[in-house]
Amino acid sequence: TTTIYVTHDQEEAMTLGDRIVVMKDGKIQQADTPLKTYNYPNNRFVAGFIGMPPMNFFDGTIMAQNGQMTFEEGQIEGGKIGGNGKADEPAVTVGRLTLPGSGFRLDVPGHLKQRMAGYVGKHVVLGIRPEHFGLRQEDVPAGRASLDVTVNVVEPLGSDMDVYMSTALHEHVVGRVPARSGLEIGKRTTVIVDAEKVHFFEPGATGMNLSLQSEPAHAVA
Repeated sequence: TTTIYVTHDQEEAMTLGDRIVVMKDGKIQQADTPLKTYNYPNNRFVAGFIGMPPMNFFDGTIMAQNGQMTFEEGQIEGGKIGGNGKADEPAVTVGRLTLPGSGFRLDVPGHLKQRMAGYVGKHVVLGIRPEHFGLRQEDVPAGRASLDVTVNVVEPLGSDMDVYMSTALHEHVVGRVPARSGLEIGKRTTVIVDAEKVHFFEPGATGMNLSLQSEPAHAVA
């Protein structure tokens, strides 16, 4: 029996649905299988809405120098929360990007360099899911990048734990990592990033996913 089921509970949708239709303000943002929606979100809204804890977003720009391409974390000057303010939608800060020079830098992974070459010097948004952080290299075998963060809160979950962190310019970053002891609250530490799993988006609540090599066949406008 074909059934259309409407819910605001993403876990319920992922569990029950053969296909998921993600909507915002009455418009379809993506219609796809649960795994494709999670792994290949069409835009920032879908990426932030599907997944718990939500994807971490960092405003910044793409830098290219001496054959190296990196993402440099920036800051939204005089930023304010955009969107319609609904509690069940990801909050997005809008404003003018500034680069004070104290943010982190992350190498753009090789498979995205050609795609991101057209965005050098432009405002983009880096997305990293919590489970794509690790405290040790073996936690994320594909990881070739690292970030220095301050540990603020640790929430044990059994075999995993949620670590709430901050960068120099970003107050709220969450990683879901294998449980371990020894993390000190308020201390600086280094986390590993699975660079093969990061996403880049255009700015804005529904900024397009720039990491997709081409318009996916499953995309719905």
